[in-house]
Amino acid sequence: MYNLILLSAKPLPLEQPGCCQWMAFDGGSFLFGGPRAKDVAHFAADGTPLDDICCENRYACLCYDAAEDCFWGIPSHTLALHQLDRELCVTGRFYPLGEEKGQICSISCTDSEIVLYTQNAIHLLAKPPKAAASWNNPPGIYACCGCILEGNIHIVCRSYVAASFSPIAICEEDLAPVNMACLPAGLYARSACAAYDPQNQPHLFVLASRSHQQHFLLNYLLYDAREELCL
Repeated sequence: MYNLILLSAKPLPLEQPGCCQWMAFDGGSFLFGGPRAKDVAHFAADGTPLDDICCENRYACLCYDAAEDCFWGIPSHTLALHQLDRELCVTGRFYPLGEEKGQICSISCTDSEIVLYTQNAIHLLAKPPKAAASWNNPPGIYACCGCILEGNIHIVCRSYVAASFSPIAICEEDLAPVNMACLPAGLYARSACAAYDPQNQPHLFVLASRSHQQHFLLNYLLYDAREELCL
């Protein structure tokens, strides 16, 4: 069984209101953006602000693909899928979902698949992106953001219809939770991404907010509870 342990929670000086809706991590730096702004805030891995990047499009969500050294993004108000280079310039356009599938709130990928999360389902796209296979969320549960690790382990920040909290669910391929964790009190998740550290340990990064003015970068370690934890 997998567990999450919170390693750090760093305040983020995101001065532009439009740059606090999604995040991406390329192994060395973080990108923060939102669906209403073309400007993307660029931060070093330690949370130090760097130069901003201006995109040619506005994106609802973005993720980094280490296997292809590129980014994948969903433009605001469309169901297109863009492939972008390191400078966030579009190098490919795909339309794998076809019909309206619900608002895409998060995107993630592995070496072989791209994963799109909507409030009610996930859509798996084999590379190169073609038609999507879909799985529905369990009734009464909505995803606000998610990411995938090798081995089809999904980490989904969820909200429940009958509750006011947003737990983090560690799920298997069918989205059935195998364990749960909670954000620190008063915080709610906006975006999440996963990456491996030099010791090949998986980490979950969460962009969380307390209000529209207070934003935090949370760093969780994902570990197998059956094995000895070494920090």
